[in-house]
Amino acid sequence: MTMRNDVVLLKLYLDALNVPHNIEKIDERKQVQKAIYLAQRFTGLDLGYRYGWYILGPYSSSLADDYYALHREIESGSKDFEEYELPSKWAKILKHLRKKIEMPSQFALDFVDWIELLASVDFLTNVSKYSNDQAKEVLKKQKPHLFEHYNLAISKLGEIGLPVV
Repeated sequence: MTMRNDVVLLKLYLDALNVPHNIEKIDERKQVQKAIYLAQRFTGLDLGYRYGWYILGPYSSSLADDYYALHREIESGSKDFEEYELPSKWAKILKHLRKKIEMPSQFALDFVDWIELLASVDFLTNVSKYSNDQAKEVLKKQKPHLFEHYNLAISKLGEIGLPVV
């Protein structure tokens, strides 16, 4: 049995973004969810994952299905994905995003928290169309550990081409 094309493409995106495909811990799953969210939003290279708001920020159940399928394929020893590579233009775009979302030195938490913050602020303001005050209120209630970094996220989102509207 060969690996599904969408699962192969997910693996190639994760590799280009330098995001591990491990999903055993919640932070690993969160990193995959937020990295793919930002990749779709920033690059226009849409994998077809649709997101809703969840406790940990933007979440796609179809992406979860695919990264579990990817995990099963890799665990079974499948090497199907090795015969594929992203078009160089796509790889370059994703590499550019990877550099753009690097965690600033003034952010004292983990990288997973950083991309959760970026994805959450973007989702609340640009997808859900919340005002800055409404988005801040959601973060304050649901993500108090990230709330104080709201303005840093706003600044970074503008830098990477996702300005808050």
